Amino acid sequence: MRERLPAAACTATRRARVGSEYASAGVRANGLVGGYAEAGVGIGKDGVDAKAGGFLGLQAGAQLDANVGGIGAEVAAEGWAGAGAEAGLTAGKNEDGSWTVRSNAGGALGLGGSVSSAVTVAADQVQEVIEAATGWLMIHAVTGY
Repeated sequence: MRERLPAAACTATRRARVGSEYASAGVRANGLVGGYAEAGVGIGKDGVDAKAGGFLGLQAGAQLDANVGGIGAEVAAEGWAGAGAEAGLTAGKNEDGSWTVRSNAGGALGLGGSVSSAVTVAADQVQEVIEAATGWLMIHAVTGY
């Protein structure tokens, strides 16, 4: 069960992404003026999700992510001017079959901020990369090129 009560007067998000079949990278910038309160815990066959927090003020942040061969990493940071705190942990299976562990924590009373990180593993993509690399090595070992 999760409840989120938004009171945002203004939010904005901009994203950019580049990539190919086996690697990608992205950047995202976001901002919020207003506030929110949320709390929730979920436990199911595909994972767990727990988060609680609230904030009133101004938030601005950035996120960087990269994915190579089915293993992805993400880091984000926000600066806060206002009052609030939040913390969360999510671990579980995504709709595409990959698995993610994500955590975040933050706080402010005046000035503050938050940090978050995530790691995602797509086993099918990792297997494809290993098979492609093994095939390439075998061909070059046999032919000598």
